[in-house]
Amino acid sequence: MKKIGKIILLFAVVLGFMKLSVQPVLASGNKNPKELTINITDIKVKNAKLKTGNKLSLSMRVKGNGYTAIKTVSARYHSSRAQSLNIPLKYNTKSGLWSSSFKIPKGMQSGLWKLVSVAANVGLDEDGDLEAQFGRKKAAKQILSKGNIRISGTRADYTRPKIDFKSLSYSKKVTESRGGGYLTYRVKVTDKSPIKSVVIEIAEMEAVGEYYDDYYRLEMKYNKKKGYFESTAWYPKGIYHISSIRAEDIFGNYEYYCNKAPEFDNMETYKKKDFSKYILEFNK
Repeated sequence: MKKIGKIILLFAVVLGFMKLSVQPVLASGNKNPKELTINITDIKVKNAKLKTGNKLSLSMRVKGNGYTAIKTVSARYHSSRAQSLNIPLKYNTKSGLWSSSFKIPKGMQSGLWKLVSVAANVGLDEDGDLEAQFGRKKAAKQILSKGNIRISGTRADYTRPKIDFKSLSYSKKVTESRGGGYLTYRVKVTDKSPIKSVVIEIAEMEAVGEYYDDYYRLEMKYNKKKGYFESTAWYPKGIYHISSIRAEDIFGNYEYYCNKAPEFDNMETYKKKDFSKYILEFNK
């Protein structure tokens, strides 16, 4: 099995689910299971003028044409300059609306923020995410403008998250019956704004100093009690080292460290980092 398949399996371990795949439910009469479109109505904002600490109360009705079950919905905002923000919405079974009560952070740029698109996802199938966006056509802009907001009394955050490499550590727990074992990685990450994601990539080695291109990509979760971002997953017997760590805040500011140039050139700026002292071996 290729490691890209293992990446999916490792996410399943980390999240604690036995199955990651969710089959979308087709409405009767849909002849194209690969096509998803959505329609947005009833967009409402309770208070369109906001300051730091205020909550953005946004709600809308989202309907998927051809599917009976939408799993996730997010609203994307753009500032008048360079910031952008994705806000996840939750479904209210009583009202039938998707809504969010988002607390305005101090790093949010002052001025007009436009609701530029809404994305809906019906889950995963064998070919990947089935997602649709509302906002690409000109007619959608007028509908989405009802969600526009204006922020005051804030100062835009353009600083990158800080990864504290002195705090970076790992521990292992060998599974005698299966060989290999569980690896836990921990690191502290700080930022002026809320952290959106911390991702660590773990590469397998044929021998110390001989690198594979295969890797495991893990989303690290924040442990409030310990103040660390952590990831735990099971690995088969072998030799492993950290390939990269990437941290990003909610405004898209990111810090990216790699031990070598990324395999897939995504045009992101990265810094070279020697992770050789974090080599770990399961020889059972």
